[in-house]
Amino acid sequence: MNRLIFVVCMFALLLAASPLLAQEPEKPEEPAGNAVKWESDFSGALEKAKKDDSMIMVYIYVAGSSMAADFEKYAINQPAVVELSKKFICVKIEKNKDKDVVKKLHASKATRVLFITSEQKRLGEVRGYEDPGPFAKKVKDVYESIAIEKKARETLQKDSEDLEANLQLAKVWVIRSYQDQAMALFQKVVDGDARNKKGFLVEAAFRLGHLQFESGQFKQARDNFKKVKKHDVMDKKGYGDDILLAEARMDARERNYKEGLKKFRLFTVKYSESELMHNALFYMGGAYYESGDDKKAVETWEKLLKDHPDSRWVDRAKDFIRQLKQPKK
Repeated sequence: MNRLIFVVCMFALLLAASPLLAQEPEKPEEPAGNAVKWESDFSGALEKAKKDDSMIMVYIYVAGSSMAADFEKYAINQPAVVELSKKFICVKIEKNKDKDVVKKLHASKATRVLFITSEQKRLGEVRGYEDPGPFAKKVKDVYESIAIEKKARETLQKDSEDLEANLQLAKVWVIRSYQDQAMALFQKVVDGDARNKKGFLVEAAFRLGHLQFESGQFKQARDNFKKVKKHDVMDKKGYGDDILLAEARMDARERNYKEGLKKFRLFTVKYSESELMHNALFYMGGAYYESGDDKKAVETWEKLLKDHPDSRWVDRAKDFIRQLKQPKK
């Protein structure tokens, strides 16, 4: 029974969001004195945002949550985000206190950060704890996406087939979490620059493959990754480690553990300095376990603990190691 529970837990993790564009979790540093200035009146913030033509950053948290405390301390109040926050109207909402606001925003799960307009149009969101570097990038991406979307739309009004504008708008849809719209536009770019003569195919195919991988469309993802490798043989775009890790995970999820583990091992050699190494070790340990090699699974997770003690996977790896080392009944 314990092993069955463990398998279910491990399988759920293997279905987690793709680490294709993930970054190495950074070791938290104390924020340099400043902090985001929050408002508590959501209705007032909407009015102010409408008057100032500003975006709104809504932080929803649970009082007393250690995760929320760490998120604020290390990610939200880091200097880069504090500076960016001055471009937003920032509202802090306690989930259990401001239930009406939480319901209105369709954001029942805390902790999360929402980015909206004064008309409450969703511009992007961050769910759960996010490491400092990736969080700062997402805040920056959301802020810049408004101008990018405007420019892309203006171009597309004149020429709906403009590949660069379609690519830029597709990336905005990814930020907005409009996955279907993003995939459609990426596909349009891939089809329109099939031989990469205009230089847009590689990025579009990579990003489309990433979304297809996340949604379980493995055949389509593999096809697009092949296009990337064909037209970027020297990996000038730097997508090689992302793609190899995704391919290894797809093999593992299809129970082709032999091929998947072969790719995981290749990753650890070829991309030993990759910022995705901690992800590779975690998922490789899972593949070893699913294939029945508990010893190798433990060894891989122990390497993760040793080489990447600040990884987001550390606590889960420790739990799995502890369960595997328990005397079997």
